[in-house]
Amino acid sequence: DGIIPTPSAGEIATAVCARLPDANIAFDVDEERQTILDAALMPMDDSRARDEWGWAPEYGLDAAVDDLIQQTRERQGARP
Repeated sequence: DGIIPTPSAGEIATAVCARLPDANIAFDVDEERQTILDAALMPMDDSRARDEWGWAPEYGLDAAVDDLIQQTRERQGARP
């Protein structure tokens, strides 16, 4: 099918906390804004790119979170 859902804020928070157990992540969903976002964000069907070009995404959620943490630490001068 080729459709990859965008991770939710909760899924991202879970992935970050799995790597940084001391992380304190909190957020409140603004229902009005979320309704607008839900209507505006349509899933992208990448099946033709996969079929015709052999394309595949380079990052999943786990790799993206790992990369973000590493880059943030590097910018802050911390060790990986």
